[in-house]
Amino acid sequence: MLQVHDEANDVLNGIAYHPSLPNNTLLLTGKKWPWIYHIELEYRSAANNFKSLMMMLNMYDEMVKETARKFESVKKKEEEKERRKKEEEAEDDDDLVEEL
Repeated sequence: MLQVHDEANDVLNGIAYHPSLPNNTLLLTGKKWPWIYHIELEYRSAANNFKSLMMMLNMYDEMVKETARKFESVKKKEEEKERRKKEEEAEDDDDLVEEL
């Protein structure tokens, strides 16, 4: 069963460049993330660096939140599947008792 989003452990921990990608491209991933994000950077003047950094941090924050939502959705589906399985097993047990 999947675990719930854990902010202490579900963190960005992978920033990579690959020579087959354009020079302004990075790959981002995180600890326990099932996805890799493809990021294209825009080169700007030094005056815009802080603004660009803040935009990138905000984008990263949104990616973390979206990853958490996806994990939560999958977790709920798994829990529902498990609940249905237990209900079916309980019904089978009740049917067996009725037959006796």
